[in-house]
Amino acid sequence: MIEGQDDITLVELAEFLRAEHAVVFAPSTIWRFLDRHSRTFKKNSARQRAGSARRARAATRLV
Repeated sequence: MIEGQDDITLVELAEFLRAEHAVVFAPSTIWRFLDRHSRTFKKNSARQRAGSARRARAATRLV
């Protein structure tokens, strides 16, 4: 299921496991398992967002 649906959420994965395999896991448990086994993926759009605006110069001194 994970390979077939790249944008599945942890909640959706938990619901799938409950419906198809009759096991109940919290989304946080699934996250820890996937993270521990290096099976996490970030969406490309999240990495391609614009960075924060930077100041051109330091703030002037307040009197």
